[in-house]
Amino acid sequence: MKQFLRRLLSLSISTVLILQSSSIALAKTGPAVPWFADVSLMKEGFYDDVIYAGWELGFFYGTAPKQFSPRRTVTLAESVTFLGRVYEKLSGITLEEPYSVGDIEPGRFYSRYAIWAREKGLLDPFFQKSFQPDHPMTREDTAILLYRFLLLFDTAERIDMEKAFHYMDEEELSAEGQEAVYTLSAIPLVPYDRCDYEKKWLAPTKNTLRREMASYTMRIWRIAAISMIPAKSRVRTETTG
Repeated sequence: MKQFLRRLLSLSISTVLILQSSSIALAKTGPAVPWFADVSLMKEGFYDDVIYAGWELGFFYGTAPKQFSPRRTVTLAESVTFLGRVYEKLSGITLEEPYSVGDIEPGRFYSRYAIWAREKGLLDPFFQKSFQPDHPMTREDTAILLYRFLLLFDTAERIDMEKAFHYMDEEELSAEGQEAVYTLSAIPLVPYDRCDYEKKWLAPTKNTLRREMASYTMRIWRIAAISMIPAKSRVRTETTG
């Protein structure tokens, strides 16, 4: 158990270092393999750091050779795959496809992660009729999925709810969507559209992009990893980090 916790501590620290030094490392060593032609500091800003950091950790890959498609809408299949790989890294367990599920096509890149997500309650009753791999994720969809994932871990003490805020259009959300979005706003983990200097609008029906989901995945990974570190080790890490 102690060895497992030390491993988690090392991984969480490594993630922070990757996020801070990714651009520098890429500049020194040349293009990463695979190099995403559509991801660069000039085009995607800070997103290139999280995309390459997540790729190095094995959380996500491209949509085609040398393509990440950062501005394409993320699908449900991609979303549960991103989070499923984070869960594998945190738990040290490799998820398998132990059985066939009628509405989840076997042998696909997302199959075992979709089965895992359903077993963990990440999907039910989110998508009650059937698993829809190509479902384009909205901001509300994403918030609910991320919130349910965080509930799998003891993350409450890692979220400072004093930083939470209400969105101007939150009445458009479902009851669970409101709870999820309000909690995640304290991280912050869901973007908002700026209409003026002070007001924040979620635009809950707006689609989540792949680059945004990559960013959320890396933040979720760090929060969940730190929550699993014993309190004494966590304090030591934060005071020296």
